[in-house]
Amino acid sequence: MKRVKLMVGVGLIFCLGALAGFFMARQMTHQKIRRFVHGGPPASMVITRMVSRIDLTPQQRRSIDPLLAGLRGELVEFHDRTLGEVNTIILQRYHRIADLLTPAQRQLLLNEAKKTRRFNLLRNSWRLPWADKSPDEVMAELTTALSLTPAQQDALAPLVARRVAAQKAVARMMLTAEGVPFREYRAEAMAKGGGINRSIQSVLTPEQLEAYWTYRTGNIKGRPRRFRP
Repeated sequence: MKRVKLMVGVGLIFCLGALAGFFMARQMTHQKIRRFVHGGPPASMVITRMVSRIDLTPQQRRSIDPLLAGLRGELVEFHDRTLGEVNTIILQRYHRIADLLTPAQRQLLLNEAKKTRRFNLLRNSWRLPWADKSPDEVMAELTTALSLTPAQQDALAPLVARRVAAQKAVARMMLTAEGVPFREYRAEAMAKGGGINRSIQSVLTPEQLEAYWTYRTGNIKGRPRRFRP
């Protein structure tokens, strides 16, 4: 009887260990998927991973963490200005390929495109943080996060409005085939008075700039998949 109880106990421990291993592996897999989808620029992820493997002192950690946040924010800002151009090139090639297909083949291509568009928007959501916001909402966030002066608010308002409109244009292109090509949008924006590539950070002080990089990399989890036009 004791032997049976011992075998049952060993079996129970084995089963509990297997279940714990299964759930831990599942959780790690989900974390890797989330990091892949929301992880942001690969370069900053790689450097952050490299630094995390070094045994840093508390003082070094306090000094290095803002630099890593700044790297991520600066890359986000750069991609923010270039993503529209990239998607325009892809969209133009897509249409050229579609023109060479039969109607049935074109429909298959369209079906495949619909499957990937929402994932692409989710994957690139770290590049489009303002696509689901209004210019007033973004200005309110920036004013609070950076302690903007009234003069800075006046200077940033048109830049932020154009950047928000650009991100909405890119998001629309990624979700549908009906978005305005980004090069046309750029030409229209410049005709209205100023290029969308004018630097937002040129209005900020060095201290505000570091806070801006942190702001740009803040809420990367749970990005909404929809945006308000």
